[in-house]
Amino acid sequence: MDYEECIKTKGYAIMISNISDWENNSLTASKYNSLLYCIKGSANIEVNLKEFMLVSDSYVVIPGDSLVKCISKTEDFEAIKLLNTTEVMMSVSIGMNMDTMQNIFVNPYNRVLDEREAKIMKNLFKALELYAEMPNFAHHADFAFGLIRNLFIMIADIGMSTKKDNMQ
Repeated sequence: MDYEECIKTKGYAIMISNISDWENNSLTASKYNSLLYCIKGSANIEVNLKEFMLVSDSYVVIPGDSLVKCISKTEDFEAIKLLNTTEVMMSVSIGMNMDTMQNIFVNPYNRVLDEREAKIMKNLFKALELYAEMPNFAHHADFAFGLIRNLFIMIADIGMSTKKDNMQ
């Protein structure tokens, strides 16, 4: 099942990506909300005219309808790419306090410096990837959305702890 079909049936898609679908130095419209988590190599990307340098264990949250481009990347660049619809974002954010949600989008880029946090992030992605590969009859949206929710809570917590560290 390709990612478009997966998004239509499940509301999300997860894949390993080298962002080859983003043409070098050419703006591309991002249809879906995206979370890009670098697992190796590096890439200099632009999201809505703001530059980010993705290195191992860093991430960027990209709202749907954003303009993205790859400025440069190493040959070994790989990232976990989670795409999801606005409906999924609304569903996973139910009950989150406003500070948590705001922090995800106000601070869309960060690097995970704590090894335990990086391991949790990778394991959440892996669990979601394995679950997404299950046949539809065994797929329960609540479980998948719970994993996505936990990823975004981790991102908000990492962003808030980084923000506190920068204030000290």
